[in-house]
Amino acid sequence: MYSILNKKERINLNKFLDYDKSIDQFYENIYLKEEKFVLKIPLNFDKEKHSGIIIEPFDLTKHTYLVAY
Repeated sequence: MYSILNKKERINLNKFLDYDKSIDQFYENIYLKEEKFVLKIPLNFDKEKHSGIIIEPFDLTKHTYLVAY
């Protein structure tokens, strides 16, 4: 788990690798735990497969990941 900002304004982050088999795309996910949102950053960006970074509501307990780091 990572934290940014000072102690009073701390944001807890978790980072995961994710794979979307429907479009054959790997993502680096940055999960904002308290806000329950995820930033999905494509690792092998291809305009034909996807438009770029995704920000979406997310519940970490409902998903399985390849690697947490």
